[in-house]
Amino acid sequence: MSSDLLDSMAEVAEHKTQEKQIISPKPIRRVSMASVMRLATTIKENAVIPPPASPARKPEVQTVDMC
Repeated sequence: MSSDLLDSMAEVAEHKTQEKQIISPKPIRRVSMASVMRLATTIKENAVIPPPASPARKPEVQTVDMC
């Protein structure tokens, strides 16, 4: 009886620790904030470069320059 109970308690503890690892937002936020900052800088750099390269987007380049 006691060994079965201990085994079931260990299984429940393992499930709880796995759920905490999945739910805990702290490490995920740190990674996402760093990746979001990198994406924001790359998007800003890339958003300025492509429009002049393509001749079809000349009106968009004018609106971007006005802003």
